[in-house]
Amino acid sequence: MVTSTLGNRLYKVPAGTSVNLTPLQSIAQGGATALALFSLGSSTEFGLPQSLFNPSAGILCYADTAVGLGNLQVIPNFYMYDLYANTNVFATMVSDQQTKFNKFNANGSSSFLLSWTMTCQNLNCTGNNGNCINGMAQYANPQLATYIDQWTQNKTITASKIPNVLYLDYFSQYGDHAVDIAAALNTLYGPQRAG
Repeated sequence: MVTSTLGNRLYKVPAGTSVNLTPLQSIAQGGATALALFSLGSSTEFGLPQSLFNPSAGILCYADTAVGLGNLQVIPNFYMYDLYANTNVFATMVSDQQTKFNKFNANGSSSFLLSWTMTCQNLNCTGNNGNCINGMAQYANPQLATYIDQWTQNKTITASKIPNVLYLDYFSQYGDHAVDIAAALNTLYGPQRAG
């Protein structure tokens, strides 16, 4: 379904090729506008079975370096550090993500996903109150710009180390400014990072 729907818009690579260091200009040169990244599934984890990965057709393997690569039977095409805070306390989430970002080795072989998300601790939670994911996102998402600005000013974020992915809950309702933040980071640091 992915290949039939996206067709030539999919970025295709030889098996075993990492796209972490591939400049966006190179990806777009052939008309590609989409990376189809999937985690490897197993009997205990959700994801694609090994037999469905086909980088030359644009079905790429994503590996989460935060949890370790384990015994992958497929050579990943994209490496990402992705570890959420697992808390419903905003200040704890911010501190957790900044600490993880500070420890992250931005050597280009892996990317960093800034998980600006809080986790519901009450499984019976519904609606838009402050203890549900919707309500927590409504509180947290508008503050992302302030923290990105602070981290830029205090050199947590630099030309050689920026969050590669901004991940937010309820993006369509409370997070549309994240696109502006990503664009600003790319404008601020993009020319230095090219090459």
